[in-house]
Amino acid sequence: MLAKQNYFLGISLPKKESELFSNLRKDLENREELSSPPHITLIPPFASTEDIFNYDYLFHFSQKQKPFLIKFSVLEVFRHQKYATLVLTSPNPEKLLSFQKELSLYVGINNEKRPYKPHLTLANKVSYEVLNKKIKIVEQLHLSLDLKVSSLVLFYKESSRSVWVPKITAPFMV
Repeated sequence: MLAKQNYFLGISLPKKESELFSNLRKDLENREELSSPPHITLIPPFASTEDIFNYDYLFHFSQKQKPFLIKFSVLEVFRHQKYATLVLTSPNPEKLLSFQKELSLYVGINNEKRPYKPHLTLANKVSYEVLNKKIKIVEQLHLSLDLKVSSLVLFYKESSRSVWVPKITAPFMV
């Protein structure tokens, strides 16, 4: 039997935007390295084995899609018990939410245990003592990301201590 690995499905950012948001996150988190490259998470982490998750479903789904544009410009705070997460969300998420639901049903991953909103993480595990300061920093940047969505990425990590890396990129129909 194959060992379970952790996966999530998301959207990668173009190189220029990836570098910008990577540097911003490192600054906000006071870190040298990140646990994942900047991305938009569509289906949050799930555990599976390679023999259960069918990559063909992902490619088949992607090839039926047409590229679309989505804007991320709304700063939100996801509050957790001990810390907060600063994220950028879409002011008009309807297309992305519909796409996310269709993807989830198609690949057979139902993660409705908790409400989930596609987002771009700006800073993770922000303590409540510095939260307002970090919010002000981000607000002064007037961040906005216009993203052409033209592929899906399956990210994975082998263990809880490793970093998330792209495993498969499934391009949309051109």
